[in-house]
Amino acid sequence: MNSGQNENTNKILNNFNSFFGQLSEAFPIKDAYEIYRDKALAAENPDEAIEFMKKSVKEARKYIYDKLFEANMGRLWSHKDGRPFMECKKHLAQLYKNNGYVDLCINEYEDLMKLDIEDNLNIKYELAPLFLSEKRYEDFYNLVDRYSAEGSLFMLYLKALYYFCQGDNINSKRFIKQALEANLYVAQYMLFIKRDIGFMNVSRDELIGIKFGEQMMRCWGQVEGALYWLVNEYFSYCGKYGIDTVISKEEVEEEIRKFLNSYNI
Repeated sequence: MNSGQNENTNKILNNFNSFFGQLSEAFPIKDAYEIYRDKALAAENPDEAIEFMKKSVKEARKYIYDKLFEANMGRLWSHKDGRPFMECKKHLAQLYKNNGYVDLCINEYEDLMKLDIEDNLNIKYELAPLFLSEKRYEDFYNLVDRYSAEGSLFMLYLKALYYFCQGDNINSKRFIKQALEANLYVAQYMLFIKRDIGFMNVSRDELIGIKFGEQMMRCWGQVEGALYWLVNEYFSYCGKYGIDTVISKEEVEEEIRKFLNSYNI
């Protein structure tokens, strides 16, 4: 083979290598945990989805050396090798919850909070409503107390609900007033006074109201009388501060009845 042929052959090989290099960058090979995760999320059968996600969790755990796992208990999220494992466990918990395995879901969430005490995945916002809906009030109180320094909007509404469950009229009214002052939109979306109109041309506070209103609605609906109590507190608050309520109290209560009936609550 002459030098010209060698040169052409080298160019062809270089072009092939370049092409396949670009192809691998565009379509990187998935790791085993990603393959199982994607299968789980695409599965139509709930039990099959859960089994695939359990395999995903198992595969993701292999990325973490035992010494690393033990030495970083409570701050595993700070190590990138631990993140796929934690994210897969969160997916598994959500599958458990969506399919009625509440205790298994809670176990996964509690594990995640032990793995990352700073709660970078915001598991507390998933766990708190579950504790309330399962009437695990002591667990709920301990969770809220642990993160009470945050003083978040979400926790204000949940604290109000917690004290309502305990029959503590003073504290339930105190926290619902703080919650309404912090963001009235949350209550408006929970009570169907406002509807989800999308994310265009709305303020940041209203976007938060849409997000939290949806998350809180089912949680409050699980507690007998809670949404009707919120109606009274909302209309009382609006009356005191001259806020237009848009629709009547009776109309709101009718919407709540429809909502509770639709979910057999």
